[in-house]
Amino acid sequence: MDIKITEATIKDVNGIVEFEKECFICVTDRFSPRNITNQIKSKTCRITTIKNKKGEILASATGFLRHFKVPSGRIYKIGVSPALKQKGIGSLLLQEMESWFLKHKMQFSFAEVRESNTPSRKMFIKSGYEEIGPLPCYYGNLDKGLDLENGVKYKKKLTSEAKS
Repeated sequence: MDIKITEATIKDVNGIVEFEKECFICVTDRFSPRNITNQIKSKTCRITTIKNKKGEILASATGFLRHFKVPSGRIYKIGVSPALKQKGIGSLLLQEMESWFLKHKMQFSFAEVRESNTPSRKMFIKSGYEEIGPLPCYYGNLDKGLDLENGVKYKKKLTSEAKS
């Protein structure tokens, strides 16, 4: 497969919006064009994309730097086109984000995952994350009559070996 990993630019906003419609079923999991634009412009956020030869977005990851008492990165979301799921693309994006966190001297990486998202939960565990707690009623499902779904929080100590 011929793919290209790049940091998103303003030119990618519409492509990311369309990709998220395909990738994230729940509207509450998608960002608005304005949010995506602000994230791309932010020095503490990064959206990494994987594109095919035609420039179409096949996968993306969004991460944030958090300069707290203990500097940490937060994986906000990873999305992979349905046709490419279970092929290691999510893990590749996760490694890219961890490398970015390390470059900015983050000590930990955190992520939250829907309790029902078994493939993502397995990916984080396989990548060295530990489950650190439940997140009751964490995710909204506006398209399901405001039902709420539990989440699970993950944490990983970042080391220089995590660099790709």
